[in-house]
Order: sequence, then C-alpha cells, then structure tokens
Amino acid sequence: MPHVLVYGSDHLAFRIIEQLCAEGRSVSVIASPGSWLARADLPQGARAVTVACEQGAEAALLQATHIEEVETLFAVTDRDEANLGLTLAALELNSHLRVVLRQFNVRLGRLLEEYLPRCEVMSMSTLAAPTFALAARAPGVRFAHELGCDIFVLREANAKERQTIDASSFASAKSRVVLAVEGETLHWFPPLDFEFGADAKLLVASTERELPAYPPPAQNALAAKSPLSWRTQRILFAVIAYLLFVVICASVYFRFRLGMSALDAVYFVITTITSVGFGDFSLREADALSKVVGILLMISGVGITAVFFALITNSLVARQQAFEQGQVRQRISDHTIVCGLGVVGLRVAQKLQEQGERVVCVEKREDNRFLAEARRLRIPVVIGDALQEQTLRYANIAQARSLVVCSNPDNLNLEIALNARSLREGLPVVLRMFDPDLARRVAHHFKLDATFSSAALVAARFAAHATGSTRLFNLQFHDHSFDVHQVSVTAGEEIAGVCKRHDGEQVAAVDAQGRLRFDVETREPFQQTSMLILSQTTQDSTVSKNRVTN
Repeated sequence: MPHVLVYGSDHLAFRIIEQLCAEGRSVSVIASPGSWLARADLPQGARAVTVACEQGAEAALLQATHIEEVETLFAVTDRDEANLGLTLAALELNSHLRVVLRQFNVRLGRLLEEYLPRCEVMSMSTLAAPTFALAARAPGVRFAHELGCDIFVLREANAKERQTIDASSFASAKSRVVLAVEGETLHWFPPLDFEFGADAKLLVASTERELPAYPPPAQNALAAKSPLSWRTQRILFAVIAYLLFVVICASVYFRFRLGMSALDAVYFVITTITSVGFGDFSLREADALSKVVGILLMISGVGITAVFFALITNSLVARQQAFEQGQVRQRISDHTIVCGLGVVGLRVAQKLQEQGERVVCVEKREDNRFLAEARRLRIPVVIGDALQEQTLRYANIAQARSLVVCSNPDNLNLEIALNARSLREGLPVVLRMFDPDLARRVAHHFKLDATFSSAALVAARFAAHATGSTRLFNLQFHDHSFDVHQVSVTAGEEIAGVCKRHDGEQVAAVDAQGRLRFDVETREPFQQTSMLILSQTTQDSTVSKNRVTN
C-alpha cells in the first residue's frame, strides 16, 4: 500500500489526513511542536511518529519515519520556511519522493517548482481566496474555483430572485441550475421548462460575471471621531478664543486711545503680537499707559503665538500619523472591509482588488508582516482592534457593502462579526472559521450563511496529489451532500462518455479558449486542453429517486 507522510500544524493537515485515511492510505504524521495538530486526536488509521521537529534535526526525524518507503510527502504547516526545510531534507534521503509543498509566497512557489520537478507547490490562502472574495460581493456563494479564464461559482438562489418559476431564466452559456430542493425532494439538473415551487432552494452554477451584487449600503450616522484627543481640542479652542479676545480688546483700546481707524488698530495689534512691526505705527510718542499696554501685548503675544503654532503643528503631525495608520475615517464607500491581515486576509483583499472592488483592511498589530505588502498595493489599512467600535468607524463601516472576518482564533472572529452586525443591522458578513464543524454550526445558529473553513475548501485539492482523486470540493446543501469533480478530457472525447465513466453529470466545461461554458452538448467533442466539471452525489437514496435529467 502506498505510504504517505504528512508534516502539518493546523486544520489543513488534519483534513488532508482525514481524506487520505478515508481512501485507505497508510498515513504517518509529524505534528509541528506546540501546534493545534499536536494536540488533536488523529483520524483512525493515521500514525503519529513524533511531535518534535527541531531545526537541524530533520534528517534524523525523517529516517525514523522510514522516509525511503514514503511515496508522497505533504509539508503543509503554516510556516513556509519549515515546510521547505523538511522538503529539502526529505529529497536528499529519497530522490524519488513526490512532494506537496505549502507556501504562501506564490512567486517563490513557481521558482521552487522549476528547480524541484517532483514538487507541487500550493497555497491554501490562494486557493480559498476566490470563495471568500466572491461571497463578499454576492449573496449565496458556496464555492468558487479559478478555472481557465473564468471563476467557477456555486451559489444558492431561490425562484423569487428573478421572479420566475422555471429554470430558463438561469440557463445560459455562463449559468445553469444544478439542483432544486423542494421539501425533501431533490431535482438534479432540471430542464429549462421545469417549474419550481414557491419555496424551492436552487443551487446555481455560473461564472463570477453572472453573480448578483449586494445592494449599495444605505446612509446612516456612524461617523468616526477626530484623531485629536478632547484635551488637545479644548486647549486649541481656548488659545484661539483668548487670541481673539486680546486682539479685539487691544484694537478697541488703541482705536479710541490713539485715535486710529478700526482697520489700523487691528493691523497694529496683529503686527505687535506677531513681532513683525514694520515701523509704520509706533508707541514712541504715546502716553505711558499705552506703552504699558503695548509691552503686555508683546509679551502675551509671544506666548500665545508660540502655543498656538505648537498646537497647530501637533495637530497636523497627529493627523498625518493617524492617516498613515488608518485611524481617520476612510473617505471611501461601497467597499469591503477585511478584518485580519494574515495569509488569508491579504489574499482576499488582493482578489477583491483584482476584481475591481474597493477594499479597506483592519489589522490590530503594527508589526504585521503583510502590512508593507498591503500598502504597496495601495490598500488602505486601519491599525486597531476590530472589536472596538471606533476602529470599525475608521474603516467606514457605515458605508461598507460587506465585511470579511478572517482573523484568529475562531471565537474572536465570531465576536467581531456579531459586533459589526450590532453596529450595522443587515451588514453582509463573510466569516472564516478554522474548524469546519464549528463553521457549519455557526452558520446555522447565528444566521451567518457565508461561513467557511479554509481547510475544508482546499483539503481535497491537496490530497488529490497523493490519491489521484478528481474531487474539488464536498458541498453540504440543505442537509444533502454532493461532490464536485474536475476531470481532464482527452482530444475528441465526447462528454457523454466522460460522464458515464465517472458516474456523474456535466455541470460546465472549459473550451479551447479557456472560457467556462454551461451549454455544452453531451455529444460535443472537446479539445485536449479542455476540462470537465462533474457533480457526483454521495450515498443518498432520496437523490437517486428524484433525479431529473434533460
């Protein structure tokens, strides 16, 4: 039996192990010390070799796992350097080893694949980002996968969305209804004239361009406060008021005492206070009282102007620092707020930006390693705690179209999401949960339907490199489950034959130009570069009894 070695730290490794064991693979596990995986109960059939992998001791550890007998190595911890170090040590001991290497740095990943031909480099955040980004743009998104020149999307809809009772309004070259759920009855791939009930729940496959957008946010009064402290503002207002008082009183005195015009008196007082007298007015011939008033005016003027300009300078510097840290209300609207500038958060923000959406990121730590990259991409970043109302006001939650929460841990993400909902009722929220089971329960109990586990979204694609599986994703839809597969089509092969061979139904195909099509005839031959998306139901008698085909 082919043996697999998994070096991991988090839920991604656990889900990969789970799938490998389910398919009957022999799995050994090296858990990164102190990680979540080191404390987790491994799936039945997996064998924990050790939970210690210190730098410089990789060779001894790998020899203890009998690396020479391993067919595939998964180096999928959340630390790029640790994954690469173990991979290179393993390849020195087993040159025929096949490696699946997790790396956040996509550019480095491409270079590694050039130098290590038996190494497949993958990024969990890059694979999961399309689902999070599109869920922030449109309601009902359940899964998204980049394929060819398009993004393949599965989303939930209902018949009322387009005021229709049949499948024809969803059917085009870029969209089709995959499944209709009416009570306990499932209808797979209904024909165009199939009529839906009023309470039907539809699963629609489409490209990203066919998605309905969230409505623009309504106007409301959630405004951010000034970055200046109230103490500084009070002092500044007091100095300005005192300066005006001195100017007015001194101008009135000199106008009547020395017989000046009102304008000349004000001019004389201002030049005296600012110590820039030009010699056109002088108190040399004035009486003693006027000279005393002039002396007091010059002394107080020096103090007042020094304090005034110091406060002005301080306010400008404070505002500039606040602007650089995003601690002023962002002058942006109809945007998406991404909370948590981690490996997933940055990729989601990048994906939204690539799709032409406006984005504001919120990050608690000023020393975050991805902060410079976000600013290089000209993505506004607010430095602050997303649990604080003022931080969300800085991100202009009042005018945001949606919110993506992908910080950690899970309970913090949930608290941020619920807090934001309390500030903006009805705000669309996309929530990242590490634990897939918790994600499902949170979506059900808190009505946060767009709740995803990054590990659950991408684990099948990682595991496929060891098992040869074509499965992309397993989707739970109204208490029913089905798999989505991606299958290669050889030159000239008919789609009907491919569907029969894989016991599935055709959802969409990529044509020779790299475009997704949903209206391909089952007997249409395809080019060698084309791919076919299939949907296979799990063991479910209700599904098989109520399958509707064209």
